[in-house]
Parts: sequence; C-alpha cells; structure tokens
Amino acid sequence: MLCLAAHGFDLRAVHPASQHSFSHDISRWTDRSYNLTGKYPVLFGQDFGFSGGDDKDSTESRPAMIAELKRQYENGAVIMLTWHADRPTDMMSQLLLASVQGHLSDYEWHELLTPRTYLNKRWYAQVDVIAGYLQQLRDVHVPNCFARTTRSMGTSSGEAAGQGRMDR
Repeated sequence: MLCLAAHGFDLRAVHPASQHSFSHDISRWTDRSYNLTGKYPVLFGQDFGFSGGDDKDSTESRPAMIAELKRQYENGAVIMLTWHADRPTDMMSQLLLASVQGHLSDYEWHELLTPRTYLNKRWYAQVDVIAGYLQQLRDVHVPNCFARTTRSMGTSSGEAAGQGRMDR
C-alpha cells in the first residue's frame, strides 16, 4: 500500500488488486484477471527468477520480462519486483527449496560478508546482474517497488533471513 501511495495513487480511490506473473509466461495471469473482470490490476508483479531452461522461474526470460514491465508501466500499472536469489554457494538451481530457501552455515555467512572472498565476490556478481536490469528500467523512467524476499539464505539456526531472529 505504501508503494501505491509513493506513486501518487489515492488509496481511497483504488482497489489494489494485483497479480504476480511468472517470467516465462509474462502477463498470462494479469491478462486472465482482465478477461474475468474487465479491468487490469493496479499492481503488476514479477520475480527475476532463479532457475534455468523452460522453468516458470527461468532467468532466461529476464529480457522479455523487462520489456513487459515497460509495457505494463506505460499502461498504468505500478511495478512490483522480487528476486528469489540462489545462494552464492550454489550454481543456478531449478529447485526453490534446495537453494533459494536453503541455509548458509556460520562459516559461509562469514565468507559471504568478508570482502574479496569467493562467496562475497559471487554474491556481488549476482546482485550486479539484477542491478543491471533495474538500471534498464531506471533509464526509461519506469519506477518500481523492489521487495527483498524473506525466504532467501536462512541462518544456521533454521530461520529465514528477515523472519524471526536475525543475528547475522
């Protein structure tokens, strides 16, 4: 809701319906919402993905996703983005639970947060890729609400980052 207010929407006048579409089918569910209601949702959500190939969360769809985000914004949508990142300890995964919801050991957390270590460099490389896509949107003046995911890289105590105890 704060994102809508930040984009100038009068919260008393809009119905903040939204639809998260998967990158491989671009706007399928948003279009389905329109077909059912005659109205497009105010929010258009996408995730940058984490898997490869033809999977619904494939990173290979990112260029097409950026083009669709531009189109949705031009049609009046507020853009909502998330990124379920693979752990930097893993190569690209097709299993959400295996990597995105996986855990880092205390040693891996230390390596991740220590400048110039392998995991630290790998994490920055992953972030840089996403930053490049966000820059493309910025370059064409497409504002977006980027929400960090709360399921990525849980702590060794078994709690997901951003949920419960965060002592890292």
